[in-house]
Amino acid sequence: MNRQSFSLRSIGSFFKEHWAGLAIIATFVISHLLSIPLQLMMFKYFIARYEQLDAFAYTISYTMITINILAAVIIAIIISRKQNFWQVFQEPRMHPIASIGLGFVGFILAMIGQAVAAVIETKLFGIEPGSANTETLSVISQISPIMIISIVIFAPLLEEIVFRRAIFGGLYKMTHNFWLGAVVSGLLFAVVHWELEHLLMYLMPAFAFAFVYYISRSIIAPIAAHFFMNSFVTIIQLNYDKLEKYVEQTQNFIHWLQ
Repeated sequence: MNRQSFSLRSIGSFFKEHWAGLAIIATFVISHLLSIPLQLMMFKYFIARYEQLDAFAYTISYTMITINILAAVIIAIIISRKQNFWQVFQEPRMHPIASIGLGFVGFILAMIGQAVAAVIETKLFGIEPGSANTETLSVISQISPIMIISIVIFAPLLEEIVFRRAIFGGLYKMTHNFWLGAVVSGLLFAVVHWELEHLLMYLMPAFAFAFVYYISRSIIAPIAAHFFMNSFVTIIQLNYDKLEKYVEQTQNFIHWLQ
């Protein structure tokens, strides 16, 4: 009886400490599941008014912005009801401005990590370079620019709260083991992007984001790093043709000088 009572108290203590993180994870998962029927309804609306590709782009973009807003509101309510939610580490949090600066360092580390991962995937595993997910989002953003808000604003905000604070932070509070939290949160981060063939490509930025979170003790740092990375990739993707033309003109100019 005493052992059962102790077990119940332990479970109660666990949920009292971690209910907010678990609720945030559940909100994230449920919101993505709800996007399926919402996409079906929106596609029926858009396909009656636009060509198939445009209808697809509008469906994905407006579904994502709707789901993201809903998830953000619910997560904000959960956080407001959990005292000391952001207190994961014993050390004080870095100043917000310094955290943003460290976030830029995290962005550089993430990009270097992805470059290394791309070489490993191509040379060792024979995986074709390039991300179908990134290319699809680029096409959608060109047709429906509202998608950029989900990519640049909501993805860094929501994904860092879920994967770095709720998952990494929750595991770190229980174990004080950086690598356990970084690996588990990184693997889950890769899984939700539906490109397991590019597992390393998603693990590298996830490790960089966990690192700057751990160093700064502030969620602002990984959100900033994620924001910088998504913004950079989006700008490159949307201006790829112009950049390609510029590179070609530069090469021709150099060739003319020679």
